[in-house]
Amino acid sequence: MNRSFPEHIFDAIGDIQRSIRSRHHQLSREHSDGIAGMEFKALRFIAATPGATQKDLVERSGRDKGQIARIISNLKKQGLVVGIADEKDRRITRLQVTDQCAPLLAGFEQLNRQMAEQAVAGLTDDECQTLLSLLGKVGANLKQE
Repeated sequence: MNRSFPEHIFDAIGDIQRSIRSRHHQLSREHSDGIAGMEFKALRFIAATPGATQKDLVERSGRDKGQIARIISNLKKQGLVVGIADEKDRRITRLQVTDQCAPLLAGFEQLNRQMAEQAVAGLTDDECQTLLSLLGKVGANLKQE
């Protein structure tokens, strides 16, 4: 293997990630009434995982507890998320998005879908499948200790 390939691939993935993050922030500013990028990620996770906890979000996001606590607190203040005490263990708070959050999420999901389609424009289904497979392998390699 060409020794420069791993670094070039790693740099390309980083560049794509920065482009996605930048575009998400831009879309957030333009369409979301002040919801920041990580707040959208938190909302998407909570909507997809009703009953998730802050701990779940910390593990999923890689952010620290304090950052997640501030994000959740802000989302609660805006009426987008509620915390419900766990029935079996009242020390655990389960998170759910509110009905007020639905239009915001739907709009952002549409924008996200458009951006994703733009990102893979010109790729065939086979190329997309190959890319997904290769990125899965890269991700698995990075998860190994």
